[in-house]
Amino acid sequence: MSVSSTGESASILPWFWPDAGSLALLSQSPVLPWNDLRDDPGAIFLLLAHHDPLLTDFGSESPSPNLLRNAARNLHDQSVPWVDWRHRTVAPVYRTAMAAARLSGMIAEYVGSCDPVAAWCGGILATAGWMAVGVIEPAALAECVTASNFASDPWGAQLRTWGVSRGDIAWKLACGWALPNWARVLMGGLSYSPEDADRIGGLARIQAVVQTAVVLAEELETPLGLSQEFDPADAHAELLLRSADLESIRTRFVALQQHGRMFQREWRNPLGVPGLAEELDDAAEQITRTEERSGTIPFRREIDEPLQAAKLEAMAEFAAGASHEINTPLAVISANSQYLLKQSPSELERKALESIIRQTDRVHGILRELMFFARPPAPKFADVNVGEIAAETIRQLQPVADERAVRLDLSKPGNPLMMEADADQLRNIMTALVRNGIEAAGKQGCVRLRITTRSDRIELIVEDSGPGPDETAREHLFDPFYCGRSAGRGRGLGLPTAWQLARQHGGDVRFVPVPNGLTRFVCTLPTSVPQALPARKSA
Repeated sequence: MSVSSTGESASILPWFWPDAGSLALLSQSPVLPWNDLRDDPGAIFLLLAHHDPLLTDFGSESPSPNLLRNAARNLHDQSVPWVDWRHRTVAPVYRTAMAAARLSGMIAEYVGSCDPVAAWCGGILATAGWMAVGVIEPAALAECVTASNFASDPWGAQLRTWGVSRGDIAWKLACGWALPNWARVLMGGLSYSPEDADRIGGLARIQAVVQTAVVLAEELETPLGLSQEFDPADAHAELLLRSADLESIRTRFVALQQHGRMFQREWRNPLGVPGLAEELDDAAEQITRTEERSGTIPFRREIDEPLQAAKLEAMAEFAAGASHEINTPLAVISANSQYLLKQSPSELERKALESIIRQTDRVHGILRELMFFARPPAPKFADVNVGEIAAETIRQLQPVADERAVRLDLSKPGNPLMMEADADQLRNIMTALVRNGIEAAGKQGCVRLRITTRSDRIELIVEDSGPGPDETAREHLFDPFYCGRSAGRGRGLGLPTAWQLARQHGGDVRFVPVPNGLTRFVCTLPTSVPQALPARKSA
């Protein structure tokens, strides 16, 4: 294979093959078998395409049916080469990748405020460009690492042997693969400082943890030139790490390396396992039937992440532009209309001017809602009384319910229920869910807000007596501007905004079908600030 085609082919890989054993475990395990998958790069990327470790408990949630179906479908496509990571040509890169992953997990646990599972995945993400070349042309890895100028000029060696740099390969893969936003930023922008990564949608602490781990991994295993792409001092400053801390982590890793079974996994080509695709499809159907029988459809992060990210970013850019391009002429129209209204116009002119002012105010309101959905402010966490906020929400929405002849009920624990949250955003979540219920319940209907607790989480359960969304509407419940129920059609930003705000708190919002004719939405939130939260652009 030519130099240019090696890098180009690596840049457009659709996936890495997981090991046959990993796929078999996914088809057999009732929950995600994280400990058995974490040393398999292909399995890691398959998981990240359907589950965000910042939103999913890998030890308790079942595999997504779509994950299993996609894995089964991939088994019918033999265009992607399979690689045995024990082979001498690719093993050095694999060992460095696994060292970076394990060290990332260890550092995340050491510093706190960073999810160890997400950090582990980050160590794999950091080396994806190298592994992609190993999949396409294993010999090209050794050729690059052994180049005479590699130590002093790793980028030049990559360009001469692959045609493109590791960073360019990783960036193109990150743009094309389904990944959570923080993972895409880390994989495609390992060179970004933690502060810069946070500014473009990544997570500063995970970026810092992985960069610190990469430096240690390249000291302990094969150097890949990754640590020359960034300033480790920025990462250490973000994590408040000293030399003694780094030495302690290094010592622990070396001890594990000497006494554990690192890098000893057996690899088996999944393309040579008869019936594996059928087993994965059967497992997907079984999980789907179980969820349908239990009446719960989890809101998984298995949406097409690149499409969703692009949609939100386009929404943000539109809202930001609209606030300037539309609000400015609107303000002129409104101000001139108010001026003319004070000039004693005729009755006909007065009514026309008042109508203009009302409509400009309405457009201002729409733009404010749109901006709030697209770029909600970062939450300001404090101890809040959930019951008090719920009671206040019901009082504020009572006139809206009375106007529609809808009864509102509130059920909450007798004792004060405290949690760490942004009070205004928590109020907005409750308002969006209850208002959605009021608009759907219809005349003489009812809406109930219940607050329950489960271990370290709180559930806000909103039920209404409306007809509920049909099967088609369920697929779009959290899409902005989608109004799937005929009663009380709004602008379609309530549920998406509630989900956005819940996600900023480390929780989610999901639709739960129930057999008694009620429509139920459940918002689940942690009672304390999660260790790591998805970063969002703020207005």
